[in-house]
Amino acid sequence: MISQKLIGIIIFLIFISFLFYWYQYRPSQIKASCARITLAIAQREAPSGGTPLVLNKIGDAVYKNCLHQKGL
Repeated sequence: MISQKLIGIIIFLIFISFLFYWYQYRPSQIKASCARITLAIAQREAPSGGTPLVLNKIGDAVYKNCLHQKGL
């Protein structure tokens, strides 16, 4: 039979894995996804020959909205 100590260690490792996923891996994946979405939308929506300032303003709004929608 599995000892109580081993069960405790397994539960602890699962808990640590969940924390790593929730606070490190998941946010980095969401940020990367939002960056790709932002780039595509900013390039599509910006007038041709748009200045970097216009692209930046569009990009900031889209990026912040994306992060908010995905829970960050």
